[in-house]
Amino acid sequence: VISAYTQSPIWNECDCVWLETFIASNLAAKVWGALKALFIAPFAMRGKNIVHIHATFETSLLRKTPFLILAKLLRKKVVLHIHAPDVTYLDRMKPNGFEAWILKAADRVVALSTIWADLLRKTGSRVVIIPNPVVLPNSDSAKPMASRFPTILYMGKVEPRKGYRELVQSMPLVLSKFPNALLRIAGHGEIVTAECLAQELGA
Repeated sequence: VISAYTQSPIWNECDCVWLETFIASNLAAKVWGALKALFIAPFAMRGKNIVHIHATFETSLLRKTPFLILAKLLRKKVVLHIHAPDVTYLDRMKPNGFEAWILKAADRVVALSTIWADLLRKTGSRVVIIPNPVVLPNSDSAKPMASRFPTILYMGKVEPRKGYRELVQSMPLVLSKFPNALLRIAGHGEIVTAECLAQELGA
């Protein structure tokens, strides 16, 4: 998502700055990354009108809370962009809980779909729906694909909540119309389970 934003002309037109708050490493590196970002944040926010915060829930939202509070103290408008890993978590949120307080503190909360928006609105927060952006290839780069097998690419953790089982189960229908179609799964998780399911279905 961030990569798509940075490739957009709007990124430079609006003088956007990206501040990384998370380092995918050991605990010490994660804590250091968050503290370093919090130190830099006041300087990064200087001269800016909007602070756009990306978060999931639990640890992620807790880690982003100091940045939200800092932005509000500096009188910035705050957009809280929710990328919840599991829609059932949104359904379990309590209207008077910590998450609801943070959501209501933001000037706008971005949801990725209508279902997410309906659940987030239960907290009393001001929600707008903006699907994740996708950078489309130009026509020249797409031309060579015409001579290849139709390919479906799954990229992500291979686990039930991501829907890989439904994708594999749909392949017999796809193959009935496109016999040369391929499904490629790139990720970690239930790889063996996915392979066994494909074999059972003859896909």
